[in-house]
Amino acid sequence: MTPPTDPVVKTKADRSIATVIGLGVMLTLLLLPIRFDMMGYGIWAYFHPIYLFDLLQTAYYDVCTVGIATVIGSILVWMTRGWARSTARFLFVGFAFLALVFALINHQAVGMLGAPMNYQWLEYSDFLTSKDAKDALSADFSWWKVLAFVGLILVLFLGGGALRAGLMNGDWRRRLIKVGVACCIAYFPFMTWWMWGNRSYYKQANGLVAFVESFLITEEPSIFTMSTDVGNGDFAVVAERKPDKAPAPTPGIKNVIFFVLESTAAEYVSTYGGKYPVTPSLERVKSRSRSFTAAYAHAPTTNKSIVSLFTSVYPWVSNHALTKKHPNNNLASLPGVLGDRGYRTAFFNSADIRHQGAGKFLKGLGFHLIEDYRTRHTDLEGFKDPDGHDLMNSSDDLATTQSLISWIKDGSAQPFFGVVWTMGTHYPYYYRGEEVDYGAPKKKWLGKIGFNRYLNAMRHADECLGQVIDTLEEHKLTDSTLVVVLGDHGEAFWQHRNRGHAPHIYEENVRVPLVFINPRLFKGTQNGSLCGVIDVAPTVLDVLGIPFPEGWQGRSLLRERKRKRIYFFSPWSHMLFGFREGNMKYIYHMREDRSRVYDLAADPHEKKNIISSLSRRDRDDIKRKLAAWAQYQARLMKERVLIKK
Repeated sequence: MTPPTDPVVKTKADRSIATVIGLGVMLTLLLLPIRFDMMGYGIWAYFHPIYLFDLLQTAYYDVCTVGIATVIGSILVWMTRGWARSTARFLFVGFAFLALVFALINHQAVGMLGAPMNYQWLEYSDFLTSKDAKDALSADFSWWKVLAFVGLILVLFLGGGALRAGLMNGDWRRRLIKVGVACCIAYFPFMTWWMWGNRSYYKQANGLVAFVESFLITEEPSIFTMSTDVGNGDFAVVAERKPDKAPAPTPGIKNVIFFVLESTAAEYVSTYGGKYPVTPSLERVKSRSRSFTAAYAHAPTTNKSIVSLFTSVYPWVSNHALTKKHPNNNLASLPGVLGDRGYRTAFFNSADIRHQGAGKFLKGLGFHLIEDYRTRHTDLEGFKDPDGHDLMNSSDDLATTQSLISWIKDGSAQPFFGVVWTMGTHYPYYYRGEEVDYGAPKKKWLGKIGFNRYLNAMRHADECLGQVIDTLEEHKLTDSTLVVVLGDHGEAFWQHRNRGHAPHIYEENVRVPLVFINPRLFKGTQNGSLCGVIDVAPTVLDVLGIPFPEGWQGRSLLRERKRKRIYFFSPWSHMLFGFREGNMKYIYHMREDRSRVYDLAADPHEKKNIISSLSRRDRDDIKRKLAAWAQYQARLMKERVLIKK
């Protein structure tokens, strides 16, 4: 018997609609496992009802995005004819392709950034044109990722084609429509109700939508405009605050060295209770040092710390870099002050100082000599990492250290101010010699570049510091030289489901080591006073007996008057603002209008958010205190800083 003919007329409109729906369904089926893996679940979780519900939650914004786009695409191809229909179909195919590409990009990005890729991150990386960005991408490159990417694209279009064929078949078409309608009725109303206020949008947003939104959202953070009655005592410039008594300068101390440890959080340093013996040089000078255990970077990125370290002001509260946007400004600087008093000044960087305009900015501050990996002459042979990648756009930290040592030796009787800024502990982490196994956990670290490798880079940087200390001892400069060792910001290794440094302002991102070393001044003590990178330069001038510039916000750590709060922020992923007051740590998520509060005395790893224990007034006080600081900084930048010389 001949089967009945299919009554469906296969018109061009039918084929176009089937193409759109088939691609939409296939795209959804591919986004689900990518999203689930992004959240840290394995394939076994698909067979557990509890985890399956988690999948449906975390994929909500992806499903909504594809669903809305599919409906709009179907309507457009149904209503149009000719070239307009072909254009609509082509646009949807392009959307499907880009949505899958951004999902794969964000599979990596969410882990490092804590949020989908956005315009702010592109600007932060100089739109991926900087060699830093290129080398970081190269370090994460592998052929299996390329093959996986190509394979998923093929699955998208081949699977979409198969579904299109099924939709063109009468029997299958009716079945697929019934299943699709039933799934939509069961999923969207309930999940929309469930998701309302229960989940973080910015981490789970569809990658393509989040990227487009980042170009369109330009609103000023609310804390810049809200009313506040909090005073400016903790962050006012010298000219606006009450004078306090300066300590007597220590006779015989005339030289200063800054040794800046790139991407180094306090919790990894052995003198701060770190678990791994990677800083023996710091241990060796512990008896002639003073360590500050509550020291903070004000933003978890190098170019913000450069501003605060050398000019003693909080950085520009913006996703823009002051070093790039305003290299010529009205800032009084530590190298400028010391240079005016006859000091030789030099800045030795292992990396590329062109990133975000740092070189021009440093030159404007008054350094007599600025050297990075491009201008360094060294006999040290370059090296490759264990996976075969060439050294990043930087020289070995040992070569950078030797540049400082040669500069000191070649100098006259002039006092000097020299800076070494390391690079080995920046991702993807470089060191010299064989990798030492410190027994660090390995399963928690994403990819081949892990925490143990970072510890080896820390050990190498500490060895370089040891050479500086040995040189001072050899040339009898130990007593006359103040050495300051600090981290420019921290580095995360999945403590709060993120790695790297810039996305968040948890302790691993912003609490840094800060150690002052000189046998005449210090006897191996620790100090728990709240302080930040802005306080380093005033402390140095107090040791040397030099008055502070009127525009500085920092305070000397040698004086009795201490600050109540220290502030920090991160504007690239979530627009986060925070401060520490006593043992309490406050983080405000501006875009979600939510706060987190941690008692660091009872919870040093920030595991338990105790915001629910605060009264409504105390919760509002968090925003008022942040508003006072942010609004003061905006005025300061406008009136004192963003003025060309």
